[in-house]
Amino acid sequence: MSRHEAFTRRIRRNYVWMYLILLLAWALKISSPKLLPDAPSAEFIQSFGELTANAALGPLPGSVVLLAVGLLQGAVIYSALHRKSDDGEFSHGEVHV
Repeated sequence: MSRHEAFTRRIRRNYVWMYLILLLAWALKISSPKLLPDAPSAEFIQSFGELTANAALGPLPGSVVLLAVGLLQGAVIYSALHRKSDDGEFSHGEVHV
């Protein structure tokens, strides 16, 4: 088994679920102003500008943070779903008889 195949298999079986849970928790945090330290009185955000403002991380603007998170999640999903075509021993499943 190659390193790439082992890496994608581990991401597909273990880490994709962890990253999905982290993404959902982060999305809830930036979309709910009550969970933020300055705590405005609104229940949910009203515009995309508020979303990017809530996503800001220190000196980094929210748009840069959203882009970085999107690229990271996209890379995880791509590596989990992308498989090379295999004509070898396990081409018809992963059962070895």
